[in-house]
Amino acid sequence: MAGGENEKEAGTRLSLGELDWRKSENFIEEHADIVMISDIKERGLVFLDFGKMDFEGFESKRGVYSIRNPYIKHVARIRLTTSHFEQVVSLLQNRLKEIKEGKGEG
Repeated sequence: MAGGENEKEAGTRLSLGELDWRKSENFIEEHADIVMISDIKERGLVFLDFGKMDFEGFESKRGVYSIRNPYIKHVARIRLTTSHFEQVVSLLQNRLKEIKEGKGEG
């Protein structure tokens, strides 16, 4: 995307804390992400699945309401080789260490 309005839009920064949905009372319930890590050892692949917890509705059992048919609403999947996954884990561990050292935790 080069030139004109697209270039102007690309140059603006968005603060996530200023988004209306981040300020909502039910942010965790409505927007919290779920990450599931699965692998296929025989093929040397690792999958990172991102999604949101959802359900089909409510049901009443003996006067107590509970959610009906909970499921993960799939948002995105990242496929990595095992060696690339190891590199990602290493980068995340290094970043976590930097964050903890910056806060004086570690």
